[in-house]
Amino acid sequence: MQSISQAFTAINTLKDEAQDKGLSIRYVPVTSRAFSPTIIERVEKTDQCLIVYLSLTALYGYNGILPDYFSDEIIREPANGLKAFLDIFNHRQFELMVDIWSKYQFFNANTLDAERKTNQNMDLILLSLGGSVCNGEEGAPLFLRGLKRYLLALFQRKEKTPKGLIFLLRSFFGPLQFEIVQHTVSHRNIPQDQRTKLGSSTSVLGSMGNFLCGVKMEDTDGSFSLNIKDLDLKTFNRFLPGGASWEELKHLLKVYTSNQWDCFLSLELRAEEIPPWQIGSMRLGADSWALSEEAYENAWVSPGKIGGDMT
Repeated sequence: MQSISQAFTAINTLKDEAQDKGLSIRYVPVTSRAFSPTIIERVEKTDQCLIVYLSLTALYGYNGILPDYFSDEIIREPANGLKAFLDIFNHRQFELMVDIWSKYQFFNANTLDAERKTNQNMDLILLSLGGSVCNGEEGAPLFLRGLKRYLLALFQRKEKTPKGLIFLLRSFFGPLQFEIVQHTVSHRNIPQDQRTKLGSSTSVLGSMGNFLCGVKMEDTDGSFSLNIKDLDLKTFNRFLPGGASWEELKHLLKVYTSNQWDCFLSLELRAEEIPPWQIGSMRLGADSWALSEEAYENAWVSPGKIGGDMT
């Protein structure tokens, strides 16, 4: 595993090389939710510059851990949270950055890259603690194993915010347009023993508070809507039931919300991406379209509820 001091020495060597050859130098963060043991991934050379690909910058890049780590603190205490975040990269708290990085490198060596049996056992323990694998279930999908960085730094915090969830979704699925609508109206079953039956006992309407009649009641506190907007056809199909990202999205929502709220998913497909339909070319469902002419408006499709009881 490459140490930070070794990486900085190598970076300084590259800077000297670029200066000697009259080249500029550009650093590119490596987009990954699992940190590589090598901080300097690779170096590419053009006629004008050296391009250095760094895993280290993933700590605070677009897909990084630290913005998620500090996001709730910044929301609650903007001045203090932002100062604590910036202090790390102004080197006033450089040791803290080293400590954070070493911990994530440790989890990487003992989880996704685990080779020894003891380390593989630790992998299952961390998954079980995070709630992603029941009773240490083996053979978990790779995306579940990759959740540990977030289970330990983001998911297990008490505060759950829409902004934190959007940061999380973008770090896994890229720069898509995620929108969260809170307090979505839903209807829940009234427990059998709490339903009102006229004539079953003597009662005065309104004397015991709200009077509910029926088998369902309106609820706005236990659900929210997740809209994924302006999608192309390939990405749209990924988030449909059975698509490549469907199970991953379900598990992310389940772990981040502790399975406490229902989530209703809606997908927006760009008008120019709506495909023509031919009989027999695809199955009937959310990914089939019957149009007599070209579409001029974006299409909205709601696969349904994917949070709460995950039905």
